[in-house]
Order: sequence, then structure tokens, then C-alpha cells
Amino acid sequence: MVGFLNLKKQGGQRAAHGDVQDALLPGAPPIMVEEGGLMASGITLDTILLLNRGLTLKGWLVGSDQIEILRDGERVRARVSRQPRPDVQAAHSHLTDENCGFDILVQDARPGQYHVRCHNFGGTGLVRDFLLAIEFGSSDATPTLAALPRYFEDSQSIVCAIDKAFHMGEGGLIVFGWMADLHASVQSISFHSERGGAVDVTDKFFRLARMDVAANLKTRFPQVTEMTGFVLRVDGEVNPNEVHALCFDCGDRGKAWLLVDVDAEAGSPLQLVKDVLTFVPAPDRIRYSLFDLFDKILGEPISAISPEISRFRPQAQVKQFGSLPPVADVTVIVPLYGRYDFLKYQMAKFKDDPDFARTDLIYVVDDPDILSPTLEMAAAQYDLYGLPFRVVWYNRNMGFAGANNMGALFAVAPKLLLLNSDVIPQKPGWLTDMMQTLDEPGVGAVGPLLQFFDGSVQHAGMRPKEDLYFPGFVLNVHPGKGAPWWGSEDSYDVPLLTAACLMLRTATYRELGGLDEGYIIGDFEDSDLCLKLRKRKLKLVLNAKPKLWHLERQSQNLQSITSYRHLLTLYNGWRYKKKIDSTELADPWEN
Repeated sequence: MVGFLNLKKQGGQRAAHGDVQDALLPGAPPIMVEEGGLMASGITLDTILLLNRGLTLKGWLVGSDQIEILRDGERVRARVSRQPRPDVQAAHSHLTDENCGFDILVQDARPGQYHVRCHNFGGTGLVRDFLLAIEFGSSDATPTLAALPRYFEDSQSIVCAIDKAFHMGEGGLIVFGWMADLHASVQSISFHSERGGAVDVTDKFFRLARMDVAANLKTRFPQVTEMTGFVLRVDGEVNPNEVHALCFDCGDRGKAWLLVDVDAEAGSPLQLVKDVLTFVPAPDRIRYSLFDLFDKILGEPISAISPEISRFRPQAQVKQFGSLPPVADVTVIVPLYGRYDFLKYQMAKFKDDPDFARTDLIYVVDDPDILSPTLEMAAAQYDLYGLPFRVVWYNRNMGFAGANNMGALFAVAPKLLLLNSDVIPQKPGWLTDMMQTLDEPGVGAVGPLLQFFDGSVQHAGMRPKEDLYFPGFVLNVHPGKGAPWWGSEDSYDVPLLTAACLMLRTATYRELGGLDEGYIIGDFEDSDLCLKLRKRKLKLVLNAKPKLWHLERQSQNLQSITSYRHLLTLYNGWRYKKKIDSTELADPWEN
């Protein structure tokens, strides 16, 4: 039966009430007797806690020499304790009674109408009542949230704790903790706020591995497994400044209530995403359900945060070295992050290539920490070679997609080449070869053959793969990677191309919105762009005649998920798959 608490002054004056399934009883307004504008006597109920068949009333009382509890008109046994209330004394500094606070405990709070009765109120002999009507079994009550523990243990039901709660803005709340359901008794899980809101989160609960917790509990509870960890999601707006609680309903075995402290001091949105992913314990132990972790819990809240990472586009500054060519055939954009010294290796190759007389070359500094040395090196390289180029910079890191998009804003040529700083041409003429292929009918983007320094293949196009080790994700594989190149120098269609060296029309790039900056830091944005081109029925072509070296970063070993960066790659992979499923992108397997 759904019950309710109803609290009011005797005589039917102002009342506070609420359905305890959805609300928390706020207490009662004070009754006061004033003399000369100052309170001479007063009483209020601050909080009402009904838990484990015990009724606890907390409040303060001034000017009465006796307080008692009645149920249905009959006095009941209650334990009354008095304690200091410095907050009341601070508000009413003329009071002399230090122990004006009280706790009243009724151990067997059976349903009925309860009165809090104060005798000799204000020295007038008046009797004042508060009426507290309880019309349900006490096990259904909602406790006072601020008084709840962060750890709960009952050998007859569960052992549980809250570790961390992250406020995700419009993405709601992500809560990490652990819970050992000792008797498989948990029937539902609900999230509560101090204003009375209650949300069922049973279907937003996901198990994680916690070997540390299992090792600690197994000596007392042998049935505990390593899957005692959990993460859950609370959708919608959550006020981080309010008090919140989590309730595990164990049916006949009772309820476990835990205080949820919301962390609202997460710093930047990017740092918040890093913190959330870092908090996932032992992701290797749940490798086969990582897609479900993102799909059910983490994906949407992180997606709600990610626009904030790139929301405010910084003001860019530009320094021109030399003069722009009168007519540029192609704009080459090279983002710089960390290793700014790659600039000099590229320039040493570009200087001997006649194509660069008609090339708009832009270096984008995506790392504020390297700005000064980059500008110094840029000046030295221009003095050495006299090759014109521009340097674009701003005051933060925008990631690979953001850096390329920023550079594209300054592009002046009809064709656009995205180029990694660690990609070095082997011989001149490679730009002309790629532009000729792009000019062929129906071609949307062109990539060259990328090789390691030993001549083996680094990139000759990509194809999609559903990895058995990571079910649900669509990952990319590089056919022939690490093997010698035995192919011809012909051009051929491929399913996907890498943005390490990718040419397309500037107008098309802008129409498509550039690289999708929703892929945090970087991963899958090039595949995303390729599938947008394919959705327009444009071909992706690998031209094997132009060959460039790629000093590729050490590939992430997803066989061992050990850091937040691995999980961030998988978040990006989850986002990529969701866009494919929604048909926003072309089907990568479709010819």
C-alpha cells in the first residue's frame, strides 16, 4: 500500500505532506511565542526518520519543561535526549538554554496518528501539539537523506558502498560503488533527492569487477564474487548542491540506504571525461561487455559532455612567413602537437618539390606549450629554405579534428590535404599525383601509399572489422600492414582511408562540417568523414604511385585495456557504431 506522511499543527493549520514513494517529509514550521519582539518559547521538527520500525524526530524546543509522544491519543514509550543547538542559539542569541536540541526515538512505530506534545509551553500552562499521521508500515518510509551512511552492511541482505558520483551536466549522474547481494534479495534500485524526487535506476545498473572488494569480503561471505563493483546512471537534471541517496530494496529483508555525495568540481569537460573513464575498475575483466557498458551507462552522458569540449572555438592567430602563392592548387594542413620538430623534416622535403610553388601550407599549433619553440623553428626554416607557409595557433588543445577544422577555416585553395606532422614524402610530385586522381569523376577523397622506413606497408586503405574480442564495436584494420608492398602503382577503390594523408575538395570538406569533433581527442573521425563521403555516393581511392613515410605513433594495444586512453578509444568506437546504426553514416560493408 502506498502511504503518506502528513505533518501539521493541531487545529488544522499549515501542513506539510507528501507521498513517501516520491517525496521526503521536510519537517514542520516552528511554533513560537514572542515577548517584546523576541522569541520566548518555540518548537520545531527539523527531520523525521522512519526506518527499521523506529521513528526518530529531530528538532529543537525552548521554553517547555516536558515533551511526550502520543499515538492515537495514548502515550507511548519514547527515549528523549537533549543536546546543544548552536545554530538556534546563533539565531536567537538571547536564549540561555544551551541544550535546546532534541532527539526522540520511538522504537516500535506502528501505524497511527502521533502527537508531539509540549507542556507548560512558554510558562503559560499551554499545551501545544504537532500531529504526525502515519498511514503505512514503517518499512515503506523514506529516511532523512543527510543522515544516511556511505557504507551499509547487513549479513541478512547486502553489503554496499558508494565510491564516487560524477555530475555530467545535462547527461545526469554517473555513480560508482560496490554491492554484494548476499542472498540475491535486491529487487529494485532507486535514486532519491532531498526535494522528494525518486527515480528507478534498476535498468541503469551495470556490474564491474572489483577484486579488491571481493578479496576483503570473501573471508566473511564466501559467496561473494569479483563482480561486486557497479556503475549506474541517473538521467535528467541532477542538482549537485542537493543531498541525494541510493536505495537498494531487498524486499522482505528490508532496504539499504546510502548517501550519494555528488562531485561537482570536475574542472574542464575533458578532465571530467578522463576522470570518469579512469574510475572504471579492471576494464580487462569485462572486455566482452565493454560495448554494453558504453551503450547502457557511459556513452550518452559522455556524449552530453563532449560538445562542451569544443563548444567555445578559441580565437586563432596567424603568422605568415613569406607570401601566399598568387594561385594555390591545394591547401595542406599540418597539425602540431608535442613533436614540433617534425616541421623541419617535412620542410626539408617540401623545398625541393615544384608543387609547393602553388601550395598553401598551414601549420596548426594545437599545443600551447610548444608555441614559442615552434615559432622559433618556423622562422629558422623560412630563413633556411625561403618556402612560404603560415602558422596558426590558439590558446588550448582542440584535438586532431579541431586542429584540422581550424586550419580549414584559413584554406584558400580548391583542394584540401590533411597531413600528419610525422608523414614525410619520399620524392616530389606526390601532390600532383593525388590531385589528378581527385579530379576523376565520382572521386570524393584520395589517399597515397604510406610506408614504414623499412618499406613495409603502414597504410594502403582500411576496411571495417567486427572484432571478436570486442563484440559490438566496429574497428578498422589495415590490410597488408607490416608486409612488403608488392602491388602496382595503380589506383583502386577502398572502403576507408586514413586522415594521416587525405585529399578532398575544400568545398566538400566544409559542406560536411569537417572532421567530427565529437570523437574526443581523436579516433574514428577519419572513418566518419569517409562514410559521409560514401553516403554521397563518392568513391574513396588509394593511389599507390605517391609514396610517403609515416612515423606512426606506437599503436595502442587494445589486447590489454589498461588506461583511460584505451577506454576513450572504445568510447569513440561506440559513438562511431551508433552513427552507423542510425544511418547517419554509410554502411561500411556496403559496396
